[in-house]
Amino acid sequence: MKISSSCERSSYLPLNQLIWHEKCETLRLKHLTKLLEHEALRESIHVAQGSPYIILDGAHRCRAALYLGFDSIPAHIVPMTPEQSVSGWVHVYNTRKFSFVPPLVRGGNRGSVIAILHDGDLRQEVRSKSDLASDLFYAYWDLAGLLRRLDYRRLANVPTQGQFVEWVLPPWGVIAEIATNYGPLPAGITRFGSVFFKKCPRCIAEREKSIMSDPVLDRDEVKSLAVIKD
Repeated sequence: MKISSSCERSSYLPLNQLIWHEKCETLRLKHLTKLLEHEALRESIHVAQGSPYIILDGAHRCRAALYLGFDSIPAHIVPMTPEQSVSGWVHVYNTRKFSFVPPLVRGGNRGSVIAILHDGDLRQEVRSKSDLASDLFYAYWDLAGLLRRLDYRRLANVPTQGQFVEWVLPPWGVIAEIATNYGPLPAGITRFGSVFFKKCPRCIAEREKSIMSDPVLDRDEVKSLAVIKD
């Protein structure tokens, strides 16, 4: 794998100094690792400024680079404040009703909303037991575990109909606490493009230019950039 970077503000960071805030998807990681054995890594990853560095965008590229024996990776360091809001992906399903979500995870006024289930006229909030980082961590994983066998496609915006899960994320400071103290969140629920592309205008131009020709990039996330408004 070749590594190149055209971002003037990128720095090479040791992979062993990075923390993953989200889990990698196994099939996507295998596919990406195989591609990167022969393809150049054309984009810098994005990490949150701080110690340690937490990966915002590029979890699969970092893991693939590790598997391929690389020690460092080009990264753009993004300043993040604890109160920075974080968007969530919408997962659209073609499946039965969401009646299998247990009452223990659903509703009530105990903790923060982690997701909203939409199924026709149903709009069901899913909450954690409390606002503690540990309870949020387990709540995200509990719900992801219930949905793990169902295929979905990701959207940036909430559709007008269908069966889908609208993931709701806490501010960056809480996500950082979860990643540092408890581990990564489930794959594919956080969406940081609306954060770091505002801080790095060149990156959005480079990614839009690459999307049609580079099979390594995440097409779901790149397509969402055209509709980012937050």
